[in-house]
Amino acid sequence: MAGFGVGLIAFLALGVTGLTDFRTGAAVLIFLQYTSQLVAGYLAGRLAIQSRVLHGGLAGMLVAAIGAAIGLSSSGTDSSLGLVVLALTIAAVTGTAGGVLAENRIRRANGLP
Repeated sequence: MAGFGVGLIAFLALGVTGLTDFRTGAAVLIFLQYTSQLVAGYLAGRLAIQSRVLHGGLAGMLVAAIGAAIGLSSSGTDSSLGLVVLALTIAAVTGTAGGVLAENRIRRANGLP
């Protein structure tokens, strides 16, 4: 949850303060979104006792779901279901990658291959 919180605060702060506008700074916002999903997956994997990869994927999807809810509520346009499913799939992959990184780090720290 700490990774989710930090990512969400950074994502919202940049959007609210106007440092990045969606029309001109979409690449920065997308980079922040994927980075926050990866960090949330990593931290969820580090905190999990077992199934670190699964927890990482779920944390990434949570970040994407909340981001999608915020985006859909703040915009006046409708978003297609296909884009939401694509965003959740990408979030599951990036969150799982964070969980895999956490798993590998814990294995190395314990001297396991």
